[in-house]
Amino acid sequence: MAIQLKRIGHVGILVSDFERSFRFYTEVLGCKVTNRHKRADGSETAFLRFDDIHHDFVIASAPPGVDVTAAGRASG
Repeated sequence: MAIQLKRIGHVGILVSDFERSFRFYTEVLGCKVTNRHKRADGSETAFLRFDDIHHDFVIASAPPGVDVTAAGRASG
């Protein structure tokens, strides 16, 4: 059973475990995949949506060896 959210808008989330996060957003929250791709550096990106908008948010992994916990402390 999926959790129903009303709306989320153009948010980018840098994740430490891409596959686990991808499954959470698609299987638990019920997001649809607009686009998913793996870059040459080994990192991945997925554009996800709830309805007919191209994407509501993006999840991305950092390239192997990059500490995402430090990157997450930035603001802007």
